[in-house]
Amino acid sequence: MRLNRLLLIDDNPLDRGLTYRILKKEFPEVEVVEIHGPEDFDRHLKEGDFQLVITDYHLRWANGIEILHQVKAVYPDCPVIMFSGTGNEEIAVEAMKAGLDDYVIKSPRHFVRLPAAIRGALKHREESAAAHQAEARYRMLFEHAGNPIFTYDLDLRIIEINRIACDLFGKKKNQLLGRRLFELGLIHPEDRKRIEEDLKRILTGERIVVEKLRFLLPKGESAIFEITEAPIYQDKTVVAIITICRDITERERLLRALKESEDKYRTLVEQSHDAIFISRGNRFLFVNDRVSEMTGYTKSELYQMKIDGLIHPEDQVLLDTSGIPKRYVARIITKTETTHWGEFAVTRINYQDQPAVMVAVRDITDRVKVEENLKRSLDQLRRTIGNTLQAMAKILETRDPFTAGHQIKVAELARKIAQRLGLSEKRIEGIYNAALIHDIGKISVPAEILSRPSKLTKPEFDLVKNHCRIGYEILKGIDFPWPVAEIVLQHHERLDGSGYPQGLKGDRIMLEARILAVADVFEAMTSHRPYRPALTTEAAIDELRRNRGILYDPKVVDVCIAIVLRGIDNQPDTVNLSHGLRG
Repeated sequence: MRLNRLLLIDDNPLDRGLTYRILKKEFPEVEVVEIHGPEDFDRHLKEGDFQLVITDYHLRWANGIEILHQVKAVYPDCPVIMFSGTGNEEIAVEAMKAGLDDYVIKSPRHFVRLPAAIRGALKHREESAAAHQAEARYRMLFEHAGNPIFTYDLDLRIIEINRIACDLFGKKKNQLLGRRLFELGLIHPEDRKRIEEDLKRILTGERIVVEKLRFLLPKGESAIFEITEAPIYQDKTVVAIITICRDITERERLLRALKESEDKYRTLVEQSHDAIFISRGNRFLFVNDRVSEMTGYTKSELYQMKIDGLIHPEDQVLLDTSGIPKRYVARIITKTETTHWGEFAVTRINYQDQPAVMVAVRDITDRVKVEENLKRSLDQLRRTIGNTLQAMAKILETRDPFTAGHQIKVAELARKIAQRLGLSEKRIEGIYNAALIHDIGKISVPAEILSRPSKLTKPEFDLVKNHCRIGYEILKGIDFPWPVAEIVLQHHERLDGSGYPQGLKGDRIMLEARILAVADVFEAMTSHRPYRPALTTEAAIDELRRNRGILYDPKVVDVCIAIVLRGIDNQPDTVNLSHGLRG
């Protein structure tokens, strides 16, 4: 957690001054707000403009525990640290029970513990917030899952159950919690033993148990569920079991129908729009008419063939029957040696009283062609984007011939910096493209101002400074695959907040903009302008070093200087951009 502002509540000016000096030494960037009375405290408590409170126990207008209660009542997660006098440990313990995060004995010997107490309180708040978020996510997933979920303890008593499970069993949550599974009559009597066996298996080390169980529903019906059970541990000991249920009643009914009546199954398969076959090993046992239509072979020919003879050699590894059920896409070689694309769905079945594999194949050749055409169109679009950006840059250069080539030079240097920093290719491409048009907002600035050799007036300079925001407004409506508008908006921001247009500081400036800022400044300093000659490379490097960590990101500056010293032109780096250009 980043500490920006804290409240310091202490009536004693000497103690308050000592505390202030300790805080500014350890946390120089933190704003310390000194509270002198109840009016100050009430105002800041209402505004909530702080992340931590340090209070003395003895105040003229209150005591530390009262302050603690008031802060925690409004901001329960805000850390509070209290000063207590020597001999007041009982008060400190009482305050800790009331929610105090830490206390420091008010003596010169103990004052040095204050920074550690602050860091510990902030760390505890972060950990507590993370735990609350994890619990909230778990609770949301548990309650809103699409499947019934419940947990039970080692006595088979339900300790948690979600809404969909309550709906399934036709009971309210308070009617189920604390009750034993068998008492509720939810499980078919013939299947109860399986639950007990599953519990034994989990207690002997199995982590996940998958079973089929019959649940008894409110109207006297029974439904078949596939349940997945896993242990819940506390201190490395199993204390409960979580059970996730999936209704497979319909699936089981279909499987029984398939087993009981192969004739009905054949009728269903033959009428399918998908090619369906049953196989064992590398041989066909059954094929429907659609298999013949898709491959061009007759059924008699197919029964004499090996299955892998129909599959493209590069895709034959997908025929491996391990990991079933599974789905995959493979190329099919027809009798006329044309290629079709097929989407395969594979499952195990019992056929003629022996294990076999059933495969449904959907011809997706047209879909694959559409996807390939779409990919080509997308590649063309990205190339068009690149060409358009370069054209936009050229338009700006025609208005300001003194900065011709500035944007492409900045883009090249920014790309090199991003590469050396190890950014992803997508981010590198985004930085490159943003740099190509980072000054596009200057299109709103009169050309005579851009090329004036004399010093600009304040209104004229304000007009030039507005080019960042104008560029953002021009670009924000374009759906780039990178944050181009935001990078352009921030490329004149500085680490210390002295930049424009928003006065952002530090990490609030996106990394892409920090990279572009350094590349832009270096290229501008080493280029001739109407109002000044170009600086030498050495002078520009000195300027970057002087403002390293003040105006410019120190890592970016170091990388930029390393690139310049190696010689940008002598050792060019290249990267393939997705729009087809090569930087």
